[in-house]
Amino acid sequence: YTYVINNILNYNKDIKDHYIDLTLVATRDFSYRKFVDTNGSDFAANGNTLLCVNGLHKATVQRVNLDVVEKSNIGYLGRLSYTYKDRYHLTASYRRDGSSVFGTEKKWGNFPSAGVAWTISEENFMSNTGPLDYLKVKASYGQNGNQGVGPYETLARVASGSDGGIRYQFGDAPSSILYGVAQTDLGNPNLGWETTTSFNGGFQSSFFDARVFLELDFYLSKTFDQIFVRQIPIMTGFNSIISSLGEVENKGFEISLRTTNITNENFEWTSGLMFWQNRNKLTKLYGDDLDGDGQEDDDLANGLFIGKPLFAIYGYEYDGVVQES
Repeated sequence: YTYVINNILNYNKDIKDHYIDLTLVATRDFSYRKFVDTNGSDFAANGNTLLCVNGLHKATVQRVNLDVVEKSNIGYLGRLSYTYKDRYHLTASYRRDGSSVFGTEKKWGNFPSAGVAWTISEENFMSNTGPLDYLKVKASYGQNGNQGVGPYETLARVASGSDGGIRYQFGDAPSSILYGVAQTDLGNPNLGWETTTSFNGGFQSSFFDARVFLELDFYLSKTFDQIFVRQIPIMTGFNSIISSLGEVENKGFEISLRTTNITNENFEWTSGLMFWQNRNKLTKLYGDDLDGDGQEDDDLANGLFIGKPLFAIYGYEYDGVVQES
């Protein structure tokens, strides 16, 4: 089962040329999932399997698997918006989120943001601008968080019983079997929120009585502590661990053009054109300099190279073919 509780308090007020909007939010969600898998084999004692699932207790060999998963999130948000004469716009917000999926010391994250906008077309000096109907420029700066990990993945999990593969057999008249406990994953209590800090800007415009719309958005963002599965030496007893890398930079833009070519009571023809581009680059990793050259080391095992895009394709440089006479 799952439940979500949202508490929202909103206040807005018009004071002549001023408009204020204040929103406070407190939210909580919780999910609980229980999975039971029961199976049986060898129904010779019962003589048949006509009872189907209701006859599992008659099986000579019975097996039950149980899986329980719980997850909870808590969030608080405060946001203030202010507008003056429908020309100047300011928005500021602060969000604090907590999640049960993270390590003991990293369950909470704080994410502030602020944005401004200027509706230039509302200015007096823009009253006679010909085909231009509307023009608004905007910019924002802030942070947001991403969980990027499932329940219990920061813990050192174990398997017990026959699933753990640790089996001890004692005696021979008759023998008894005891099972041990085996660790299946490496824990990482320092795993926390992925945090992206970004700057966004752009403009919105329309022309010819709202028949042509042109929009541009661009962004520059840096993601810290991005979560991924890191391959590690098998001599540790494990081949991977959920970890986080230092810093990834993304930058790009998106431009769109929409037009209303023909519109009447019986027919409407619109067109749209969009172009976007994104480039990412890994700027920091783990801070290791094992070869002592004064530069941070790449992670060849995981295909991560500082100054290169994520998931870069790499290989050996070809110098030629060895010739022997």
